[in-house]
Amino acid sequence: MSCRAKPFFAATVWFLAGALPAAAYPDRPVTIVVPFAAGGPTDIIARIVSEHWSRALGQQFVIENVTGAGGTVGAMRVKRAAPDGYTLLLGNLGTQAASVGLYPNLAYDPRTDFEFSPISRVCSSITCSAPRPPMCPIGVRGPPCRH
Repeated sequence: MSCRAKPFFAATVWFLAGALPAAAYPDRPVTIVVPFAAGGPTDIIARIVSEHWSRALGQQFVIENVTGAGGTVGAMRVKRAAPDGYTLLLGNLGTQAASVGLYPNLAYDPRTDFEFSPISRVCSSITCSAPRPPMCPIGVRGPPCRH
């Protein structure tokens, strides 16, 4: 675990273990819904975090990949779950913000439909991309072509 992730992990464990009633939470497995395909970045993060939570809290955290519609199918799965703390969503910008603008008939509103607040910022990532040089037909010379 990176040094920058440790404070987020510690805060999350504190919330899950200390801020809830003293009734041994969790006393059964907890499901973490990942609204994207297995093997992707969100899934990998969920598996790393769930391993740490399992060790810290002594209960299994099960990853459930529920894919479709840019993460909104998984978010709906969590919305329909009982609000008992045993179904968590590992959401991201797509499920919690972009979907509101992308889908005019979105079946949930992340601002009002979920009866919970975010419990932790699990990680942050920086995406960097660079344009590739333009493709030019064979035999064409001069800018912007580099043959």
